[in-house]
Amino acid sequence: MASPDGGKPVGQRMRWQVSSLRQRIDPEGSAVYMVTSWRDGTLAVVDTLHRRRSVMPAPGAALTPPGQVAPGSFQRLGSDMAAGQSCVLWRTADQDGRPVDACYTVDGILVRVSQQGQVKVNAVSVSRTAQSDDVFAVPSDFAVAAPAR
Repeated sequence: MASPDGGKPVGQRMRWQVSSLRQRIDPEGSAVYMVTSWRDGTLAVVDTLHRRRSVMPAPGAALTPPGQVAPGSFQRLGSDMAAGQSCVLWRTADQDGRPVDACYTVDGILVRVSQQGQVKVNAVSVSRTAQSDDVFAVPSDFAVAAPAR
């Protein structure tokens, strides 16, 4: 991902479990991971270093479940390749109305996002393997912390 401060790109691992409609994101070099549940509409932030967890409503007006078209307008721009995957390139707009190009594989995996010609998110590799429930677990024995504001 592009760094918010303009520095070198930031790596993250993203995993998805179709059966439970959950996504886990592990930022590179961090003791924190995030689990989003489409079923529950929640975002859990887990700090493994301090053994804390915060659970809050997922950001955004509403999460669009996988396999359903998100609100907004989409213009198909063509096809492309990213991370060795063929993808369909779509033009849409971000929450501020600025144009964004997103490339999705035919089975719905986001492999690249660019804005104004700058790549913001770019998959390095894609693996389609089953993910265990443990990967998406939010430890119940971690202390509960209020979400950051």
